[in-house]
Order: sequence, then C-alpha cells, then structure tokens
Amino acid sequence: MNFRGLSSFLLIVLTATMVIFTLCACQMQRLSEKTGTTSSEQQTAKKVVRSDNGEPPGIFQTGQKRTFMATDDGDLRAGKPWPEPRFIDHGDGTVTDRVNGLMWTRHADKANGKVDWEQAISGAGTCTDGGHDDWRLPNRNELASLIDLGKYNPALPEGHPFTGVQPSYYWTSTTPANNEDHGWLIHLYIGFVAHDDKAGTHYVWYVRNDQ
Repeated sequence: MNFRGLSSFLLIVLTATMVIFTLCACQMQRLSEKTGTTSSEQQTAKKVVRSDNGEPPGIFQTGQKRTFMATDDGDLRAGKPWPEPRFIDHGDGTVTDRVNGLMWTRHADKANGKVDWEQAISGAGTCTDGGHDDWRLPNRNELASLIDLGKYNPALPEGHPFTGVQPSYYWTSTTPANNEDHGWLIHLYIGFVAHDDKAGTHYVWYVRNDQ
C-alpha cells in the first residue's frame, strides 16, 4: 500500500471511530433523559435510603420478649424498637400509631358486631370519628402492624388506648391472590392470620392516613 493509500485508510478509520463515539454519546444522553437520572443522582440512589425522621428504614420488633431458646426472637429482639409512647390518644375518638403514622378509631368495633366483607368496606364511608371523613378498612399489612406477638387477648401492645377490641377475626381490605371470593383476616386474640369467604361475617376496625 503506497503512502496515499495508507493516508486514505487511516482517514476512513478515524472518521468511523468518531462516528461510533458520537452515536454512543447520543445513546447515553437519551438513556439519561429517559430515566430522568444523572450520574450524581445514580450515586445518591445507591446510598442508604432514610426515613423522614433521619433514621434508616427497617423492620420493627415483634414485641416478643420471652426467650424459649438462645437466639430466638425473644432473645435477640431483632428489629427497630417501638417509639415511646407508641400511641397518641387525641381525645376525640382517634389514636395515632407513631410506628407508621396511621390513625385508628379508638373504638375497635365500628360495626357494633360482625358484618360481611362488602359491608366492612362500605361502612367506612359513614365513619366520622375525630371529624374525619376519609376512614377506610385497613389492608392486611396495616392491621398486622398493630399486633404485639408477645401479648394475647388482645394481641396488642401493653398500655394501648383502644376500646372494644374483640378477641376474634377482623376483616382487612386485602384479597388473597389465589381466591377472589375470600378476604384476609387477622385474629386479635393472638394475631393469627387467615382468610374467609367474603360472605362471612367478622369484626371491623377503621384506619386513615394521618400525614
């Protein structure tokens, strides 16, 4: 290959390299715009996410304090401790749980007896405790968050301010993934979780977001 041919070849290689580099840069820019993140934001996202109060997120303790075997739940008491005091009684028929900011009706038998699942959900629209009109039936995780697995009859934290707690099943608004005719339940005597036909009747307790 003569000098002129070599120069032409090198020019073609250089041009092709610049074109490929430009295409890659444009693709990276489009990807960044599509995801809405910058390199700095991506680095920040890798850091530990923290809650509004500055504490790292985590799972709270179960409440069990009795030890039956070394390194069991009662021995390790793994998880974040509950705040003290845990509950704030507003004196207007409502109580806020400081663990998650949820507000509950102080009276835990809002239907004054057992009702079916549809009645449990629709009945929240008639609740005006504390002057609020956005009460709803709690989902399974929300109702379960009240449970103290170190207590029974009821399975609620010691010193809780609630009244009318029934040692029986309570409806949640959650439907089992494998059976749309059933609704999840939590038994307030011991914290047992089960599900039942939505035509069955169980107790009702209402919740709302207090934030």
